[in-house]
Amino acid sequence: MMKNRPIAERDVILVYFLGDTQRFLKRIQIYLKTKQKLIGVPPASLPVHQTEVENALIENPDNVLKRLELTVFHEIQGELSKATSELENVIDLLMKREEDCSDIYIRLGSLYEHQGDYDSAYDAYEEGQQLGLKLRPAVCLRKLPPTYSEFLVCGLTTKVNRYDKILDEIITPNDDDLKRLPAAQSVIRPGFLSRVRKEEIAGRIGSISAVRHRRLLRKLGDYLVKTK
Repeated sequence: MMKNRPIAERDVILVYFLGDTQRFLKRIQIYLKTKQKLIGVPPASLPVHQTEVENALIENPDNVLKRLELTVFHEIQGELSKATSELENVIDLLMKREEDCSDIYIRLGSLYEHQGDYDSAYDAYEEGQQLGLKLRPAVCLRKLPPTYSEFLVCGLTTKVNRYDKILDEIITPNDDDLKRLPAAQSVIRPGFLSRVRKEEIAGRIGSISAVRHRRLLRKLGDYLVKTK
């Protein structure tokens, strides 16, 4: 890791980002919508709805969102140990897929806490916090004004299937304008924007050329100001 000079625009850095917020929000949304729906359902009707979810899981046992719905059914009915087991199943599924599951650990910690198992609750909360902070590569697009003490950065991913020709740029290990980056074909994603503080930057792993930097800014600027 290159740390011999201060972070600057055009640098490719490693940043402590929170886990995948889109997946997090989707799973939270499923949980809240399911809970809201069930609050108004007569207790006698709950088994019917629960059976629908269980049948869906028979067809597809790896359906994470349906397992979250089943967790809510158990929780609503006071079956906290079953809800806990279901969340543990969700974590196993997400770990196998190498997906972020920090939000599930936080929910699991809450269930443990409500059952009086404070040691397990603490462990789950701690695990969720550790998984929620991930080092990910990003490109420094602009240093924000001094009052911010932050950089405007965009994401960089090796998942080339996410490439968008309007905004993104594909880079390869053989590109002449790259320094020590990347080890595999990657995509610079100006649409995946974030602000990071200096203390959230773990180090510098390379840089892009001034030409590519200007092109990225121009793509982003043109897209933001375009009219329909």
